[in-house]
Amino acid sequence: MALLAVGMCTNAGAQEAAVGHDHGALTARYVAAVQQAILARWTRPASVVEGQRCRLEVRQLPGGAILSAQASADCEFDAAGRRSIETAVLKAQPLPYAGYEPVFSRYLILNFTARDPAP
Repeated sequence: MALLAVGMCTNAGAQEAAVGHDHGALTARYVAAVQQAILARWTRPASVVEGQRCRLEVRQLPGGAILSAQASADCEFDAAGRRSIETAVLKAQPLPYAGYEPVFSRYLILNFTARDPAP
């Protein structure tokens, strides 16, 4: 099974700075929950090699229902890889929401890096 390293940018960053440490911890838990939800549903095609990166733009509704998931133009994954990661996001819906309302964002930028699992 292949892994992804996921980084996430949300528009909650400014709110985070204003609210402080507790908000930052909640954001970190939200990122981890979103990551786990997607990773649990992603099967890496053989054409996606370790270290390749892909930025995915996700639009969602409150509650975690996905409106769209699209790989950006600079995604290093081939067409099969792009489809696989977009499909994984759709399969992961609803994305985590309950308990994360203060840091929820309708628009997420997910930065994926393909990684092989640790032995």
